[in-house]
Amino acid sequence: PNTDIEKMERLFAMHQKMVATEAEAAFNSALSAAQKEIEPVVKNKENKHTQSNYADLGAVIKVITPIYSQHGLSLSYDSEAIPEHASWIRIIAILSHAGGHSRRYHLDLPFDEVGAKGNSNKTAIQAAVSSSSYGRRVLGCGGVQRGPPLCCVSSRVCRPARKVPT
Repeated sequence: PNTDIEKMERLFAMHQKMVATEAEAAFNSALSAAQKEIEPVVKNKENKHTQSNYADLGAVIKVITPIYSQHGLSLSYDSEAIPEHASWIRIIAILSHAGGHSRRYHLDLPFDEVGAKGNSNKTAIQAAVSSSSYGRRVLGCGGVQRGPPLCCVSSRVCRPARKVPT
């Protein structure tokens, strides 16, 4: 058969672009719908060193997962070393939609080696895990505009906080 390979490649590239555009539109629609339903997470833990309260990672997951899941979204995490900063870790959140589109967010954090008073209070492993947990919580709630904006973090514009299901 006489087939123009260049033309076929261009048609296939155009098709891929159309599919990707449709997947991104479905992702954006699902994210918007999920954001409308997600309320602030109740701060269920106390940090005695800073005398403040916070919502731990478990509380964030329990509140946001059922909501984003019903809209075909899933949230996964990864981490990687940062070669130029040996004592830092990059926490990665990947927000994916059933339609095929995903968006990656990241937050670079130093290892949480010291407490509020500057004293060493963790082993190296504990410091890495602490930073990882903190980064996942911040990215899950879209803190500092770096992660998927799934939790509402501003009490000025949000509904009352949602209690963690038991």
